[in-house]
Amino acid sequence: MAHAEVLPRSQQSTSGRPGDPCIMVIFGAAGDLTRRKLIPALYNLAKVDLLPQEFAIVGVAHNPMSDDEFRKKLTADIAHYAGREVDSEIWEWFQQRLYYLTAEFDDKNTYAQLKSKLEALDREPVIAEDDEPVPLWAEHRDDAQPEDPGTSGARGPPTA
Repeated sequence: MAHAEVLPRSQQSTSGRPGDPCIMVIFGAAGDLTRRKLIPALYNLAKVDLLPQEFAIVGVAHNPMSDDEFRKKLTADIAHYAGREVDSEIWEWFQQRLYYLTAEFDDKNTYAQLKSKLEALDREPVIAEDDEPVPLWAEHRDDAQPEDPGTSGARGPPTA
């Protein structure tokens, strides 16, 4: 099967702006589509600064796995499926935003567990570029200071 293509930085287009803050939930996250296509594509968005600082992925699947095991699995997978050398600084930024929930899709408790995980992530701080912990969604909280439109702020992953 083909690998996801990562364009050389000189050919990467950075037109556009990072997406809005979000938590992406991937059902069936332990599967082939996630490791071969979804994660490499999202990594490529991070590589060209199109993911916001306030970004996370929650993978949901029935395979028993912890957050750390999920991160290790995807770290091994991205090395194989990225198509080119993985930038370790960008990958570190990215993999810190990976979370996992072991659950069965037909179990009603799955969605209550997912809701709890999403609420916990909403309160969890992340490390900004200035090494200060800030809530994942700080700029979108009622008590957050508005960002100066003339500055980019700590938006996306570190640039190489």
